Amino acid sequence: MPTIYPENGRYMVAYQTDFYDTSHNYIDSDIWGQIVSGDGTLMFPGAYFVIQGTESHETMPAIASSQTSQDFLVTWNNAYPPDYVFNSIIARTVKMNGTLQAANLLGGFFAGNSSVAAGRGGDYLGAADDVTLFGNRDLYGVLLGNRIYLPQLYKPTP
Repeated sequence: MPTIYPENGRYMVAYQTDFYDTSHNYIDSDIWGQIVSGDGTLMFPGAYFVIQGTESHETMPAIASSQTSQDFLVTWNNAYPPDYVFNSIIARTVKMNGTLQAANLLGGFFAGNSSVAAGRGGDYLGAADDVTLFGNRDLYGVLLGNRIYLPQLYKPTP
C-alpha cells in the first residue's frame, strides 16, 4: 500500500501465532502483526504486537489497507471457549503507527473464511460465510467506516 510516509509506504503483516504446552499439545492461538516500510525495514524494530490475544482461539487473519484513512483493517475467526463450538468474525483497525483501535464483532455463530477489502474514503467491506443451524451456508458482509447512519424517519400525515 503506497502511503504518504517518506519510507516508500508502509505495509502490515498479520499472522496467526499458535501456542503449545510442553507436551506439544495445541493450547491457544492469537493474531499478531508487524509494520514494515516499503524498503523492507521493520518499523518500530522488534515491535511485533498482539492484534488480539484472549482465551478464544483467534485464527485465519485477513487484512486490507486504506490509503485514505492511513490504516489497516484486520479480520479473523474467533472461536469462543470453553467448548470452541461458536465461531464469529472479529475486526480491528490498526493505525500506521501500530496503535490498535477497539475490536468489533462482524457477526456469525458458526462463521469462517473472512476477507476484507478497502474502498474509497477510508471505508472497508468485511465478508464471511456462516453455517446456520439448519445447515445452510450463507455469505454476509458489513460496511465499516467513518460514516454516520441515521434511522429512516417517517412523518405520518395528519
